[in-house]
Amino acid sequence: TSRGLSTVPSDLFSNMTVFSREKEILKRKPAPSREPENKVYAALFISDGDNIQYCQRYLRKLWDASAADRGSVALNWTISPALTEAAPDIMNYYYSTATQKDCFVSGPSGFGYAMPVNTLAEEIPAGNYVKDDSAFAEYAAMSGYYCGLAGLPAVTVWDNMTAEQRHLYAVNAPELLGITVQLFTDNEE
Repeated sequence: TSRGLSTVPSDLFSNMTVFSREKEILKRKPAPSREPENKVYAALFISDGDNIQYCQRYLRKLWDASAADRGSVALNWTISPALTEAAPDIMNYYYSTATQKDCFVSGPSGFGYAMPVNTLAEEIPAGNYVKDDSAFAEYAAMSGYYCGLAGLPAVTVWDNMTAEQRHLYAVNAPELLGITVQLFTDNEE
């Protein structure tokens, strides 16, 4: 990710040729917005949707297991905008079987997995890993483009972003309604 490139995880993905036959995405209309009330709001996210193999396999297990209860509470399901190219049929399945309270957002951190800023310092040292603003601008634009194709209104970002990276997303992907930053620690860069 140091050059602003991403990876589309697809380990154990099977039959991509079969799942890529449909090219039209069944975009969902977002729920109508309303003026927020003066109270605390919580958003629940089902994560790991950056991996298209996860979308094909484990997300499907979660989806089917929760079918009787889905729709009773609003949930954000992360899904990969790369499915627009790799497996539109899988994306269309989720969209066509979703309830009104199921919302889809881009899995980390846009078109494919990227960690712009790492705060964990476990496997790799903490710090900003995408220092080339022009490369990050291209990544944000590509993510915005594919989120637009997929009808995804927001992007989840692992682990953190600098103020400039947030600005580059806003400038280069203006159609997005927002970004959620899944900061794993309390350390800010």
